[in-house]
Amino acid sequence: MCEPPSDGPVWRHFSGKWVSCFIPALFLAGLLFFTGCSNADSDSTETIDLDSLPVRIAEPVLSVNAIDTTLFAALYQLSVSLDDSSVIIADGIRKQVFQLNPDGTGRMVADVGRGPGEVQSVNTLVLDPDGYLHLYDRQNARVTKFDRHLTYKSEIKLESVGEDVLVREIYPTAEPDILLVVGTDWRYFNEIVNDRVQVIGLYSSQEGSYSDWLRIPYTRVSFTVIEEIVRAVHEIPYTPMTHIAMHHGGSSFFLYWPPSEEIVELSLSMDTLRVIQVPCLWSDSSIVNEIPY
Repeated sequence: MCEPPSDGPVWRHFSGKWVSCFIPALFLAGLLFFTGCSNADSDSTETIDLDSLPVRIAEPVLSVNAIDTTLFAALYQLSVSLDDSSVIIADGIRKQVFQLNPDGTGRMVADVGRGPGEVQSVNTLVLDPDGYLHLYDRQNARVTKFDRHLTYKSEIKLESVGEDVLVREIYPTAEPDILLVVGTDWRYFNEIVNDRVQVIGLYSSQEGSYSDWLRIPYTRVSFTVIEEIVRAVHEIPYTPMTHIAMHHGGSSFFLYWPPSEEIVELSLSMDTLRVIQVPCLWSDSSIVNEIPY
């Protein structure tokens, strides 16, 4: 099994022009819609106009606190919208996954437990290119797959990456046995370093191994230290955070680090397919300098 990444360049296959600017995460959602209609078969650099990107705003749900007799406790921010306008949501306290219909009705998709189709935690909810739901459960260390009818189909047990890396997200790819995995390098916690780093790699379910690691900046953190022991770690608000999103076809993915003016599309072999120039929204350096990087 491939060892987790150690020291090395932060950007492995590409570099960008880093400037002090900040762009809302909403842009990335618009980018995916835009790039879904484009080809990315060769290296290219292009510039897109933010004002020209389509914006899709869903109808607001003003009040949802239960499905039938099931009262929600704490809904995660994770959700998946299906073609029938229903939404897959997860309750962090009840440790259950539900399908919520527009009229407020719904049903349980996954109950709490360790058996087939059951969950202990929900860290990723995502659809694959065929429309199947994938649920990553970090506590059970597995990825559970549901078909289009939200019926349990199969599961993949993930091997441990190593003590220095915690897998936080998974994304199915166009390759049936390959997952894109995103983890956090925990060495910043032991060394009390404010620069939190993510690692991105591929997981082969057939071989049970990881490969093609890439190290990228993630976000800034602060520490609560009591009697010289780190008791807690907190993300610093309003600081840049890396955004990662799969191409809808599952053969490539996008990376965006807000201080840069570039979004990079990478293949599953971690090669740069294209660089998309992003105009900076905040050009006033006096405003940027007030952000606690």
